[in-house]
Amino acid sequence: GPTDEELIERMLRLFVLLLQYSGTPTNTQNTTDYPSWCLKIVQRLDSTILKSLQVIQPKDGHMSLRNCGRLFGILKRTLFFIKHEMAKQLKDIFPEEKLTPDEINQMISEYSEIFNPYQWLYEKAMLEGSQLTPIQQKEFYQGFAEGLSMFLNEDGQLTGERERISIYLILWILHPEIEKMRNERLTRKKLLEWLADNTNLSLRNSDTEDWFSDVCDDIGLSLKRPGCPKKDPLK
Repeated sequence: GPTDEELIERMLRLFVLLLQYSGTPTNTQNTTDYPSWCLKIVQRLDSTILKSLQVIQPKDGHMSLRNCGRLFGILKRTLFFIKHEMAKQLKDIFPEEKLTPDEINQMISEYSEIFNPYQWLYEKAMLEGSQLTPIQQKEFYQGFAEGLSMFLNEDGQLTGERERISIYLILWILHPEIEKMRNERLTRKKLLEWLADNTNLSLRNSDTEDWFSDVCDDIGLSLKRPGCPKKDPLK
């Protein structure tokens, strides 16, 4: 399986893609570094955990100060999640991971160049916001406060159906291993069993098989179907 370092870097790459393509998921079609079903996951996550960005996209090239504040509130919350909460998310998904949350956070900081441009963009926006008139600042920071709560739901979890969000994250993080197994007559049932053995999700019941099949259909993850039993030539 992937090393701890690979798990962390893949999770970071996913959030960078989300930041790049939020609100314009069709642009991911130009990204050739990932299988098409991985880009579908980006689109599905964009429409769930960052669906608020679709509401505040500029209209006719203009964005209100309140929506601008919301945008940077979401960006700030995303950066905070990456730096301080992603470690717990990884530990919840991969309980066998050897590193502690503190060690994971330390490793995340070593990949800071991945999201430093977004940190710079946030700091620049805050500096420019401080130079607005008092009335403009009120509108901007009202939106900023709203943006901070648009990324997570009321329970402090990523917005959207929790189980489906978790399986999206797992499939994305493990996509290199899954792509290799797809060349070895991998079926959905076998993949589901493999995920159950290597993650912390409860994936061992008949209802889950139908649910997982729906997830695969939704993102276009095509796998081999179990072969039909050979017919008895005497019948």
